Amino acid sequence: MPSSNRLCFGEERPPRRLTELRAGPLTLSFDEGDIRYVRLGEREIVRRLYFAVRDDNWGTPPPTLSELQVHACEDHFEISFRAHHREGAIDFAWLGTIRGDVGGTVTFTVEGQANAEFLSNRIGLCLLHPVRECAGRACEVEHTDGSREVGRFPLHISPHQPFFDIRAIAHEVGPGLWAEVRLEGEVFEMEDQRNWSDASYKTYSRPLALPKPFAVPAGSVVRQSATINLRVEGTGGREQAPYSLSSPLSPVPSALPLAASVGAAPLGSLPLLGVQVASGGERLGAREVERLRALSLAHLRVELQPAEAGWQARLEQATAEARSLGVPLEVAAVLGEAPDAELPALRRAVDSICPLVASWLVYHTAEGCTGTAWMELARHHLSGYDPAARFGGGSNVHFTELNRGRPPLELLDLVAFGMNPQVHAFDDLSIVETLEGQAWNVASARRLARGLPLAVTPVTLRSRQTGGPEAGLPPGADARQSSLFAAAWTVGSLQRLAEGGVYSATYYETAGPLGLMEQEGVFPTYLVFADLGEVAGGIVYPVVVSDPLKLAGLAVSSGGRLRLLLANLTSKRQPVTVHGLPLSASLRFLDEGNSQQAMLAPEEYRARPPVTAGASGGALSLELLPYAIATLDTY
Repeated sequence: MPSSNRLCFGEERPPRRLTELRAGPLTLSFDEGDIRYVRLGEREIVRRLYFAVRDDNWGTPPPTLSELQVHACEDHFEISFRAHHREGAIDFAWLGTIRGDVGGTVTFTVEGQANAEFLSNRIGLCLLHPVRECAGRACEVEHTDGSREVGRFPLHISPHQPFFDIRAIAHEVGPGLWAEVRLEGEVFEMEDQRNWSDASYKTYSRPLALPKPFAVPAGSVVRQSATINLRVEGTGGREQAPYSLSSPLSPVPSALPLAASVGAAPLGSLPLLGVQVASGGERLGAREVERLRALSLAHLRVELQPAEAGWQARLEQATAEARSLGVPLEVAAVLGEAPDAELPALRRAVDSICPLVASWLVYHTAEGCTGTAWMELARHHLSGYDPAARFGGGSNVHFTELNRGRPPLELLDLVAFGMNPQVHAFDDLSIVETLEGQAWNVASARRLARGLPLAVTPVTLRSRQTGGPEAGLPPGADARQSSLFAAAWTVGSLQRLAEGGVYSATYYETAGPLGLMEQEGVFPTYLVFADLGEVAGGIVYPVVVSDPLKLAGLAVSSGGRLRLLLANLTSKRQPVTVHGLPLSASLRFLDEGNSQQAMLAPEEYRARPPVTAGASGGALSLELLPYAIATLDTY
């Protein structure tokens, strides 16, 4: 499929411009109508505060801003703007005002009106608390009747809302120092967004127990506000005093350079890596087969729905391509309304086509998580085909279905779930934030699996159930699939899955707009998997980075070589220091300076000898261009 209707190879979207602000001791960023990363020194206290308008299918049209005015001083600021959400039936406009004072109080006020009648599932402010600083920590919730509830942010991912009926929520950010967010204009409740790999707890308005969608009449008005305050506990218990700039707790934000180091303790083997059959029907030619064989893949995933037309032809294509690649299939069987008829039909097809199957993943369209009845029926019909094939179940979409449904572990050989980073937000910054959430997904899934291997399948850049963000793209497609950003994010995702001890992982597709390549060449993500293909089966070592929102790293040892992939997760040039290396290392970059040529001629790019980089005192200094990837080898 030609790429003329999409971004050119290596083309990146213009970076979002963040305005850095201060409110007394707090630092934060203004980002196109939102505030992000409210910090007290190095301690993040609020991840994001924003106003969302969602349609009756949970679609989220972004706002268009106008009349933006920013008045920023050294220790306080005031911002005002108008925002307009207009998409389909939605037509909603609002005036936003954000103020920060010298005492560390930040207020976000919204006054909006519907210009037309439409259906909505949610209209209101959304507050995100960061997981790293809040997981398992004590908090205090004030309810709308004035009563208070003392609790904790969930440590393990909560399958359901941890708090309801919220008027204010506070948590301790330091000894005796609390950060409170007070919400007005609606009744709020909280969900654990790690269920969808977001690294945050979200407090949102309009409780889910109320009917939805609800009608929004033309002319209806929405007024809401959120106020962030710092408070110091008094000696008399819950007595409070405002935060003072003279307090000894006042921090000074640091500006340390990015750094990475490789740990000494091995974690386990690199996951078995695979890709999916192209969903658009793209068939592999000889060159595509040769390039995919160079990745040392472990399997090819095919999803079959025996209740739908054309699934036998899809199985035939997958079987032929798997044979050409020299790998077995991972077959995801999604059952419909008549499993008693669908599973025998699937068995007859595999008896006729004779694919080599490494694993069967069994799901049902009517259930989020694999049920006992379907797994028993699948084993009855399919286990005799190849007794060595593993049976897996769980969720075909998100971790949340696994967390809420819990599959029959006694019938499984492995536990599976999928993930994508664009459930609640779609900008680059939010997608990068989900990398931390993936680590929580894996840790919680390991806890639920009780020793069974984990298969994360599939990992996609966008939900397969939705259309692309740009017109003309097929369902599940994202124009960033062909970008350096996608490759850098993939390094970060692979780091979380590999360091979490995942048994296998399936990413993207073979070819096409959701794949690793197209007819004109390969995408940067292909080159990431090519680097890992050379160390397939190797041992993973932990990589510690100074700022996981800016830098990701994956280290694998194989054949006496330690290979380290470092990815710049930002749109800015970043100096990086790598600690703990020997005197020299070979080094290769993939960045905006060579990505075009590398994608059009990947074999030539990879055949070029790497440069030798010298380490001084065990530290190697390098510079990464926006979304660049550095591959270091030491022996």
